[in-house]
Amino acid sequence: MRQLVQITKLPNGITVASEKMPGAYSVSLGLWTEVGSAMEPPAVNGVSHFFEHMVFKGTENRTALQIAHQLEERGGNLNAYTTREQTCFYARVVRDDFALALDTVCDLAMNPLLEKIEIEKERKVIIEEIRSYEDSPDELAHDLFSELHFKGQGLAQPITGTAKSVRRVGEAEIRAHHKKILQNYPMFVVAGGNVDHDALVGRVRDLLGSKTSAKSKILHVDPGTGTGVLIKRKEVQQCNVIAGTSIIAKTSGRQRLALSLFNLIFGDGMSSRLFQKVREDHGLAYSIYSAIDNFNGCRSFHIALGTDPKRQQKALDLIRNEILVLLRDGLRANELERAKTAILGGIKLGLDSPSNRMNRLARQVIRTGKFTPFAQVEKELAAIQPKEIMALVEELFLNGIWAAGAVIPKEGPKVDLSPLLGFR
Repeated sequence: MRQLVQITKLPNGITVASEKMPGAYSVSLGLWTEVGSAMEPPAVNGVSHFFEHMVFKGTENRTALQIAHQLEERGGNLNAYTTREQTCFYARVVRDDFALALDTVCDLAMNPLLEKIEIEKERKVIIEEIRSYEDSPDELAHDLFSELHFKGQGLAQPITGTAKSVRRVGEAEIRAHHKKILQNYPMFVVAGGNVDHDALVGRVRDLLGSKTSAKSKILHVDPGTGTGVLIKRKEVQQCNVIAGTSIIAKTSGRQRLALSLFNLIFGDGMSSRLFQKVREDHGLAYSIYSAIDNFNGCRSFHIALGTDPKRQQKALDLIRNEILVLLRDGLRANELERAKTAILGGIKLGLDSPSNRMNRLARQVIRTGKFTPFAQVEKELAAIQPKEIMALVEELFLNGIWAAGAVIPKEGPKVDLSPLLGFR
């Protein structure tokens, strides 16, 4: 019986992976290259994101209009994104259009025109995008946290760059960036849905044959060491705060699973401690949650709050008290088991989606080079004990390396973020 998940490493260093869903009508596929804002020289911060925009302006084989129309008019979609560590081009189409989608995605990565006149036009668009983020206080607060906590590392840089750095990015810089993608950075093509793996490998071999073996080492990110507070006053109605820390990422998946379980218990979702305490019991915030960012080398954990300036201090005190209660009393009865059930349920629901299967497979292959079956995840989750969660809680909250970024009203009262900077 043919395996549903297959992984092939091509001679030129490209990894091709797929998970077959025989009954699906569609296929989701993506091309990842391991380069993002964390790898960029500060002078040209934003060049990865700029390149992502530029590939849609035309390739050697397609005009910008063809790129925009050819999949959409057949019911599919085509898009891209940049993170601090990766750039991805992806599509979802009906299975009969898989070859067209793969050809298009590979064409974007390999053959963009990168014309100077289009670069100058797109620069204006990107600067407007940067301004839109600056008008989004929660996004800006997160960037302030990263700037402070990861100071001295590439993770401190915003994904889009700044208006100043984007103005420095020209044709030469974007072409140099593309050359590095073709010659230096690892590349992965991953698909989920009704896809034939052998056919996928054959087409990737043809379409990406000129890509050379990866020479650059994948960026390894150390935990942040920056502490304190970075505040920006703007014309906003609410106070938006991001406070967090980071820890070393262990190579096994057990730490990641334990962190996901803790995050679900503490701040991810309506049943979490933070949501119930700050929003449901006291009505102090609409937006209150915790989240995790998994990087290659470290894991970042942060708490996010958006609330009225007059009520912020009470909300911060409640968050701090909830942390102290957790450190003192540990997990409540059945709390861990409910989190395990929720995570397994979420994974199962995602298995119905080709896009979710593609993304899950891509995350695993890019990070570890292999795939972890659901049965193994279920077994690993079942084995995690409360003492592991509490050891992780102590590592997070008692490490003394917490930082906060905040966007607050221009004329608002002074804000004291010290409740979220130390928990001993």
